[in-house]
Amino acid sequence: MSEDFIPILFKILFGFIILNIVITLTLLYIKRQKMYQLLAVYWPTVLAVFVIQAVFQKGNLAVALAGSTSVVAMIIFSMIGFHAIGRAFPLKFFMILSFASYPVIFGLDFLGYNFTTVAMPAAIASAAPLLYTFMHIMVVDRKKTTPLQKVLGGVYLLSAVHCFNFALFRMEPGTQLWGWIVAYAIYDMLAILLPSIALEEANRTENTRLQSLVKDRTAELNKSLKENEGLVRVLLHDISNPLSVIKWYLQIIPPSEDDNGRLIEKIKKSQSAIESIVANVKDLYSKKHSRSQLNPVPLEECFQDVSFIFSQSLEKKNVSLRFNNQLSPESKILADRTSFTHSVLSNLVSNGIKFSDPNSEIVVNASEDENSIFLEIKDTGPGISQEVLNSLLHDEMPMSSDGSMGEKGTGFGLSIVKSFVDSYGGHIEFDSRHIFTNPNNHGTSIRITLNKA
Repeated sequence: MSEDFIPILFKILFGFIILNIVITLTLLYIKRQKMYQLLAVYWPTVLAVFVIQAVFQKGNLAVALAGSTSVVAMIIFSMIGFHAIGRAFPLKFFMILSFASYPVIFGLDFLGYNFTTVAMPAAIASAAPLLYTFMHIMVVDRKKTTPLQKVLGGVYLLSAVHCFNFALFRMEPGTQLWGWIVAYAIYDMLAILLPSIALEEANRTENTRLQSLVKDRTAELNKSLKENEGLVRVLLHDISNPLSVIKWYLQIIPPSEDDNGRLIEKIKKSQSAIESIVANVKDLYSKKHSRSQLNPVPLEECFQDVSFIFSQSLEKKNVSLRFNNQLSPESKILADRTSFTHSVLSNLVSNGIKFSDPNSEIVVNASEDENSIFLEIKDTGPGISQEVLNSLLHDEMPMSSDGSMGEKGTGFGLSIVKSFVDSYGGHIEFDSRHIFTNPNNHGTSIRITLNKA
């Protein structure tokens, strides 16, 4: 009965291996990785070994030589294990060992030794790479191998034992079926383990690729940052020189009470404001603007400075700027005066003027509670689109748009405002009704919450 069952078991194993070949070739087609390439060679080799062993089943030399063909499959199997743990397999050594076994096999058969002795060189040549791989997975690289790889290590040991069993018991009556069942069990485990190991290795390879990509991108960003820092240094230096010349010429112009004199005074204030901005950027560049550098700042004075800066723009567009101050006289914000005036409040008012229609109004409301001061800048412009708000809130590349009279902008204004407000320890909120969705009630309200000094 056992002999009748062997062909059935062989057919099951044959179909089982064919299925694994199809799966492996599919994976190799999807992604050409070395692990899939090794598997694509391994399973057809195993199939060839089974066919050869099924054909040559009589005679000590014929059966021993048929069994020796498993050496190739075992070497490829061991290469898979070494690739999984990231090591190079000593292929040359084991190929020499396998070729050296054949003269010994022929010599022992010629001398008339029994099957076990004749087949033992082939068993040793087949088991040697398996035991070598087992030692590396379970002993040498034990600390860095994964649980799945350790299970595979156990299969290497079981396969090595099976190689010796072939030499010891293959010709014993009634043991052939048992050998086929053990082989079936081993390859059944490998059919589950090897694709899992391959996927694990693919995941590791992808992680390595991503880490390398992140490293490269980080290096590119660092390089870009250094280049930008160099541009900032050049810009600050080159602006400072002509500002100093302008300042010197303004100082030697004699004072006058006529219109020219008043115009000179406005130019002086503008020059002084630019000088303060440059100094503040230098300070931010060198000291990274920490909370410890913040000071009490009176909002009323900042508003007066901004009103002066934009007086010509407001008059030209016939837009009014109203400051509704509900703060107590002693209330001050905790900020840096120069950056708050010229980088926060000026940017918000500039945006309001840019997007407001002629004959409209920009309102700045200031209120407070026990710990905070609230600043709200409202206009009746077309509103900010959700796309622009998203780019700002997620620190993406800023987007610019033209003003109501074709004024050009860089798109950096609101991003700069948010950056400075964050540096003060405050936060900013946007409430915008776009003209497309609210044609009769459009406009933008920007609310800034700052700490009280």
